[in-house]
Amino acid sequence: IVVSVNFTRSDGPLNLMIDAVTLTQTIQTYGNTVPLVTGRDAFLRVFARANQPNELAPNVRVRVYNGETLVNTMTLTKAAGVPIVPDQASASSSYNGIILASFVQPGLRILADVDPTNVVAEGNETDNSFPANGTPATIDVRAVPPLRITFVPVVQRYDKTLVGNISDANKEQFLGDARRMLPLLDIDAQVHAPYTTADSLELTSNDGNSEWLRVLSEMNTLRMAEGSVRHYFGVVKVTYNSGVAGYGFVPGRAVVGWDYLPSGRNVAAHELTHNFGRFHAPCGGAGGPDPDFPYPGGTIGVYGYDLTTNAIRTPSSFDLMGYCNNPWISDYNYLGVLDWRATNESADVTAVDGAIGGAAARPSLLVWGRVERGQLVLEPAFSIVTRPSVPRESGPYRIEGIARDGRTLFSYSFAGDRPADVDDASARQFALAIPMDEATQGQLASIRLTGAGAAAAEMHASLAPGGVSAAVNSVGATTAASGAVRVQWGATGARMAMIRDRRTGQILSFARGGSANIRTQSTDLDVILSDGVRSARREIRVSPR
Repeated sequence: IVVSVNFTRSDGPLNLMIDAVTLTQTIQTYGNTVPLVTGRDAFLRVFARANQPNELAPNVRVRVYNGETLVNTMTLTKAAGVPIVPDQASASSSYNGIILASFVQPGLRILADVDPTNVVAEGNETDNSFPANGTPATIDVRAVPPLRITFVPVVQRYDKTLVGNISDANKEQFLGDARRMLPLLDIDAQVHAPYTTADSLELTSNDGNSEWLRVLSEMNTLRMAEGSVRHYFGVVKVTYNSGVAGYGFVPGRAVVGWDYLPSGRNVAAHELTHNFGRFHAPCGGAGGPDPDFPYPGGTIGVYGYDLTTNAIRTPSSFDLMGYCNNPWISDYNYLGVLDWRATNESADVTAVDGAIGGAAARPSLLVWGRVERGQLVLEPAFSIVTRPSVPRESGPYRIEGIARDGRTLFSYSFAGDRPADVDDASARQFALAIPMDEATQGQLASIRLTGAGAAAAEMHASLAPGGVSAAVNSVGATTAASGAVRVQWGATGARMAMIRDRRTGQILSFARGGSANIRTQSTDLDVILSDGVRSARREIRVSPR
């Protein structure tokens, strides 16, 4: 957006006026078109100007209204010299102040006057107000839903010493850049019990083995199995310091990011913004850039302000959604986040996420998988009680459940969740909680995933005597090293185990191979074994070594 303003010097009588008033919480246009978030401080700038050079230092009065009620009056001063041409890049060019959070509410209106007591003799004393008609300007102020986020310390099965460093003590550090840049107010951040990954694969700097994406899939499945509409943020520790730092769905409610600080703050803000439906800005080689991004080079295009450091961010600053250093956020992406959250993250959390019938928990079949390097991957299904969630939109993929007599018990077309930051544009993931009673689940013989011209992926119920119901009788658990528990089960007839803390209901691992070491202090566990289609559950108590 290019705005041209022509200022003409006059050799006639001196005249003062106000060219613009802006209120910035993160980013703002000169026309003040970016809405404010209710309950956050706003940086006020009044751009007074004169028609000729001067060394004057008149006051500016700003009256703050809520509706028709005057709630605050501010007197602003600056160093001598009212500019002929306002300069947004220079804080000394404008009259500045803070509109306190308590005044930033729907119904906010602003009226500014330069030289309100007529100390300066002017050729025209009637044009000193902004707006020029003397009626307070209405400011667009919007209430935003809280961000509900669950941080998950990820334990890598490949090396159990690699545990994401996230806790109640440091979680705010990961949220610092999100609070500075995004249209957020309240953040409800919780820390999950440690989660141990399903596969013994290393998280690599180029994700050549797709383990980063598999952990992202597990975070989303964890969220679905726990019946949550919160954003799940898996925090991982890696053995390198340059390379893949995070992945997130665009849009979605799952993120994975490394635990290096302070860079982890920027990774968190970037990946969460993907969750809020925003694609990359064209900067630093970011893949799949947003074709509608309005500013060349992935810059923010207009002026911003960082209230935490009292620093003006110039239009040449790079956008958060690119890969360039020291980013801020553009008005384009800021407005996109604001609009997406208003539509998709209602304060009534039970009404979102495609949940069925008010989202009451009920017997469901957890079905999950992904499209990985052009191949369809179907993970073992689990019988659980959770909030049902099925596809809201059709797409190129289909998941079907077939009964022993050949009947189709369920069939859904879907598009899947798209991971951002991935070279493979066809990569997709999904996790569904299909409402299904136990009797119907008992009739399932196979689950089939098809679509996009790839070979179908199928899971079949075990044909072993007793199937998974027999395997579950072998489940046991003993204490291992400090803070760890070793869970074992008969691998015959069981493709995967879901291990859950029976007291909290939190899932501690999806595990394969007949055994898993998990980090927990709990002595009461639920273990659900799946043969790929059907599952059986057993409550166990951890035995001492």
